[in-house]
Amino acid sequence: MSTAQATSGKGGAFVMYLVALIIIGGAVAGFMMGGVFLMTVWFVILTFLMLALMVLMSIS
Repeated sequence: MSTAQATSGKGGAFVMYLVALIIIGGAVAGFMMGGVFLMTVWFVILTFLMLALMVLMSIS
């Protein structure tokens, strides 16, 4: 007998939409405030943030 529960993907899709909005919004804001340099800095900061989050998740 299977005990799998049916799940809805709406919550996950909404979270991914918000994450994409934050990434794109930060890039646009960085570009408008300081051009390509600040936009690049934004993506570098995001890269290290995601790396740190992956390390934290692997530890716990």
